[in-house]
Order: sequence, then structure tokens, then C-alpha cells
Amino acid sequence: MRMLAEDAVKNASLTASSTASGFSVENLKTDKRSSCWRSTAISSQTITATWPSPQTINAVGIAFANFLVGSTVRARLFTNTADGSPVVDSGVQIINFVYPPPAGFAANNMSSFAYGGGNYFFLPVTQASVRKLEIIVTNPAGVDAFIEMARLVAGQASQINSGMSFGSEVGFKDQSRVDRTDGGDTVIDRRPVSKTISLDLSLLTSAERAIVQAIARRNSVHTPVFISAYEKTSDLPTKMDYQIYGYLTGQRGISLESAIYSALKLGVEEI
Repeated sequence: MRMLAEDAVKNASLTASSTASGFSVENLKTDKRSSCWRSTAISSQTITATWPSPQTINAVGIAFANFLVGSTVRARLFTNTADGSPVVDSGVQIINFVYPPPAGFAANNMSSFAYGGGNYFFLPVTQASVRKLEIIVTNPAGVDAFIEMARLVAGQASQINSGMSFGSEVGFKDQSRVDRTDGGDTVIDRRPVSKTISLDLSLLTSAERAIVQAIARRNSVHTPVFISAYEKTSDLPTKMDYQIYGYLTGQRGISLESAIYSALKLGVEEI
């Protein structure tokens, strides 16, 4: 499991190859599904983040994007802002699985993000201290003639190797209102849907417990965290299911299960 709790992008200067009117690249810093960056083409688009001082980065996350099967993402990290050759290059990563858009929507773009649409992407990279990051994205031909993303994060992700158990859950919080007319018909007022994850961390070592506790204390319920709970699995739907960018919604007290392991449950709800 990877947990990215401190995002460096929000403090970066951002530029993009192209930007549609009203969809600034600065929107990638906001924790809002309704605030997106949109390109004007689906061919190779580069988002560049630069910093005045070095940032330690070993992972990049994208939340709420209109990616399709065949979309690509590439991350390039540079020691200095003027460098032309990267110190780390992820190579082109091809997206091979996405969920279809919610009922009533033709695409997983911003119009559907509030109702369960959009996709995640998480990319671990070799850790480096850098002052420039390039994210290069493409989309294949589809319904949309643009690439759209709500949030880009990058930073030093923590790794939990042994804490996950099979009790972890993924679900959806649907705020739609369901009523019945006097004639007995069902009337539905469709409202936003948010993904939720409940992580059952029942095999935490002492070091891993300290990592999770530090993140819970730092981020609490006010600062989102990007989690890829099954990052190493080859089961693509499971990997997607257990990726989330959101707020910690609840943490039960840590219990000592043995002289070696601790246990806790951690809840997360999408931004």
C-alpha cells in the first residue's frame, strides 16, 4: 500500500501545453471535483511543475480524469528547472483498465465526476530530489476531444508492506433522495456520489504503525491523502477500486494484537 500525504504540486508553478478557456492548469491544485484542467487536444499534452527549492518525489497521482483504455501517462523528473535531460523517467505507462461512465453520461469527464465518474492513476517512480516535474498525457480518440483532470499530486509516498488484511472494503456514498408519490411511483432526486474505502490494517509492524499515525495526525479530516492500497497487484479492477484521493473520515484506536503487530481501521472518502 502507498500513501501520499504531503503534496508538492500545490506549491508549484504550473504550465500546460494547452488549456481550454475557463479550465486553468491552476485548477490541478484545488481539491474540488468541479474544478478541472482541460486541454484543447488529445495528443501529447505536457503539464510542467517547477519549484524554487528541491522536492523529494517518489510518486505521482491523478484523481478524476477522463482517461480511456489506451490513454498514456509518463513522468519525467529533473534535478534543476533548466535541465533538458531527466534524472528519472518512468517511460510511457499505458492505461489498460477504466470503469465506464455512470448511467446517463457519455464520457467520464467533469460532467460525471460528481456522480461516480472519472478515473484514478497512481505511478511510483524512483525517488529523487528535483525542482521540475513533467507529466505527459495522451488520450485515444473517443467522445471527448480533450484531456481533463481534476487533481494532480506528487511527493514522497509512504509504503506499507504488511499491514493490509482481507477485511478492507470499498463502497459508494450516494446522497440521492428516493421518495414515493401518492400513486406509489418511485421518484428519485439524483445527487452526488462519493467513493469510500475502509482499510483494515490488522498486521501493522511498529514502524508501519508510526507511519500511519503520523499521516492521521498530520492530515486528519482536513487535508486529503492519495492512497493506492493494492499497488502491486496485477488485478487491474482491484487496483483501481482501492485507489482514492480523499479525506480521512474516521480512525479507530490502534490495538496491540501481539508483541509484534498492531491493528486499526482507517476510513477515507473522496474529495
